[in-house]
Amino acid sequence: MRVAVVGLGKAGLPLAAVIADSGIEVFGVDLDSRKCKMINSGKNPIPEEFGLDELIAKHGGKRLKATSDYRDAADCGAYIVIVPLILDELKNPDFRVLESAFREVGKILKKGDIVVLETTVPPGTTENLVKKWLEEESGLKLGEFYLAYSPERIMTGYSISRLREFPKVIGGVDESSGKKAYELYLKFIPNLH
Repeated sequence: MRVAVVGLGKAGLPLAAVIADSGIEVFGVDLDSRKCKMINSGKNPIPEEFGLDELIAKHGGKRLKATSDYRDAADCGAYIVIVPLILDELKNPDFRVLESAFREVGKILKKGDIVVLETTVPPGTTENLVKKWLEEESGLKLGEFYLAYSPERIMTGYSISRLREFPKVIGGVDESSGKKAYELYLKFIPNLH
């Protein structure tokens, strides 16, 4: 199975690199085409992340391909979205970046695919907003695709070790989504709950 990681920032790129290092082909999607070119040439755009230089040098442009075009990830069976949720001047969540990412994923979503949200969001976001965006764009209904949430667990500079050593929690919006997400993450996260 190919995995797409949408958002190659301080949380997404280490996750994509760890997935690639486990032997899975990864398509990283990021709107920053300069960052994508760096990754594909084996250069790490986030140098302060311990261990990431080696993983990008080893997998960048090979098992980990970065692109700014969502359509390049259309053959993936799993989509992990880890883009920022910004707060407005009144500290209210601004969902525009998150919504845009999920709507783009929805356009390439197929029956049997799994989508996982890893961004820190208010309770209910996955089930009430993400599900709606995916269903509207794909024409599919939950049950034809799987949907899950796993809170990001990063600590700048130590994301790789945290992914490999610390317990990670994952949950589906329904039982079948939870099982599918668990099976997916077990391939690259050793300590999963």
